[in-house]
Amino acid sequence: GKILQVVTAVKTDRATFSSGTSWLDTGLSVAITPASSSSKILISADITLGHSHSSGYGVGVRCLRGSTLIEAADAQSGRLLAHSIAVSAKYHDCSTTHLQFLDSPSTTSATTYKIQGLARDQSAWSLNQSYNNDDANTLYRANGVSTIVLMEIQG
Repeated sequence: GKILQVVTAVKTDRATFSSGTSWLDTGLSVAITPASSSSKILISADITLGHSHSSGYGVGVRCLRGSTLIEAADAQSGRLLAHSIAVSAKYHDCSTTHLQFLDSPSTTSATTYKIQGLARDQSAWSLNQSYNNDDANTLYRANGVSTIVLMEIQG
């Protein structure tokens, strides 16, 4: 089908989170109003994340349409049910994970898609920076950008 519209959001600021067992909004979200209820929405996002553990762990990401979780892993004995995982080697590293899928919202109402995160071991994590973001050894630390792009595909 034809691409009817494209909307995007870019998040360049940095943030840290202490989520425990709760998924938290990263602040990366964008709204789209489909032209037809038969349209599909192609979601593509790149999210840069860091983890607080000194040995490095993963931070899971997932996408919600409004308050509805879409496209996550199948349930398995208490595991983190994410769409994708960003893994950093240590707390002074960050990495970017990609999320992409085709959604069928079946609406012509304004619809917001947002990205949430949760650390693998329920500890602290960061967006667009390494978790240990002090100014020591800045040559070994980097900041990043997170983006989300929505494309309406004619149904």
